[in-house]
Amino acid sequence: MNTTENRANGANYRDDYPTLKLAFDNVHADNSSLAEDWELLLRVVADFEVSVDENVIYAELEFCVVEFGVQAIQWSRRPFHGDFIYRTMEAEEPGLVFIKKQEGGWQIGSIHQTSEAQPLSLAIVRAAVDDYWHRLRKIVGTRFQRDIETLVTLPARRFLP
Repeated sequence: MNTTENRANGANYRDDYPTLKLAFDNVHADNSSLAEDWELLLRVVADFEVSVDENVIYAELEFCVVEFGVQAIQWSRRPFHGDFIYRTMEAEEPGLVFIKKQEGGWQIGSIHQTSEAQPLSLAIVRAAVDDYWHRLRKIVGTRFQRDIETLVTLPARRFLP
């Protein structure tokens, strides 16, 4: 839990807020030249982890980080937010990661979650998604010389329900 102490006007008080992390490591191409957009979506993989306050909700090796990132940033950029359910072409069941509106905030989780997190504010969730996207875009651009932002607006493919 992130905690800040504020001593404005001589008063001491704490602002506690949860920390959502969408982490990835070991980004690499899974036996692909990445020449086609679909390869960029499905063949750039990494060790992936979702955690709230360092409590791991979901983790997977060889996770399709670009495919998830495209869907998540599309959701984050929408003016009105319904539930987000990650749908991958690599698995039959949707929901490896989901963000659902609950009473008191947004619940992040997975159909394979190892624990449950408290509801989060939309601002915290959007900030985590935006941060994930910017970090991923930078590393894919540097490592593979491809800009994944072009995948967000693909006309022939819809990623959201």
